[in-house]
Amino acid sequence: MKLPVPQRGQPLDVSFVYDIVNSINELWNRVAVNVSAYASLWTVDGRKSVRATEIKFVTGQIPLSKTAVTANSFQDFSYNFDISFKYPPVVTATPISIASATDASKACYAIITEVTPSSVKGVVKFEVAGTVSMAVNIIAVGSPV
Repeated sequence: MKLPVPQRGQPLDVSFVYDIVNSINELWNRVAVNVSAYASLWTVDGRKSVRATEIKFVTGQIPLSKTAVTANSFQDFSYNFDISFKYPPVVTATPISIASATDASKACYAIITEVTPSSVKGVVKFEVAGTVSMAVNIIAVGSPV
């Protein structure tokens, strides 16, 4: 709604002030909705602002074979995303114990070694020797092609 500009010296009445405040509130509602509909993603080209509806999440689980591990050993993992991202996505990898937790499965961590627009690769490092039955949970967040 376009408000008329008052003339110099014109007294302001309650109706006119109401229209001004109402217009400001409507503008705020439109701006707040549009601003909150965007998110920032860090890419190889720097920070990008994208619509929140355009962000995709990919989750997956990579089973690691039940195996005996030695102290300070590594086991490779890789996961291909079911969609391609425009840029390499932000990825987390978390090792989880599938069977009863052993000392070896409690003392391990995942290291991501490579992220591409279509996959992630990494290793799980085991600090303690023992038998493990584990998997790696993957969460990828990014902008699809």
